[in-house]
Amino acid sequence: METKNHKITLEAISKRKEELRTEIKRQKAQILFSLKQAMAPSPAELKLHPFMQNLNKGIALFDGAMTGIKIIRRIKAFLKRMK
Repeated sequence: METKNHKITLEAISKRKEELRTEIKRQKAQILFSLKQAMAPSPAELKLHPFMQNLNKGIALFDGAMTGIKIIRRIKAFLKRMK
C-alpha cells in the first residue's frame, strides 16, 4: 500500500501491529470487566443464597423420603400378592 508521499515500510507495519495488539488487549480487559459486572450477583441474591440452599436440601430430603416410602409400599404389595 502506498499513499501519495508516504511509503509503508516493514518498521511501520510492525509498529502498527504492536499498536493494534495493545488496543485489542485494552478492549479485551474492558469487555471482561463489563461482563463481570453484568454477571455479578446482586447483594440481595447473596443474602438469599444460604436460605435457598437450605430450602433445596429440605425439598431433596422430602422427595427422597417420599420416593422411599412409595418403593416400600410397592414391595409390600408385591410380596402380599405372591402369598
